[in-house]
Amino acid sequence: MQIQNLRPMTGAGSALARFDIELSPQVKLLDWTLKRGGRVFPPSPRNGSPAAVLAPELIAEITRLALEGVGLHEKSR
Repeated sequence: MQIQNLRPMTGAGSALARFDIELSPQVKLLDWTLKRGGRVFPPSPRNGSPAAVLAPELIAEITRLALEGVGLHEKSR
């Protein structure tokens, strides 16, 4: 699993960066957001229903990788 296309965000909002996640060569999740406080969020659903459900352990790993991508470490949250 790796973070791709990391796009730092600037401005007064809570978003630090947007990014894509390659889970495997066959699966890529697009346009996730890393927010202050070290939380990651998938893109907003278009029809009110989530497109995917991920286990908390996978969300924790994605968060760790995204924080590393913007030069932060979990301990600095």
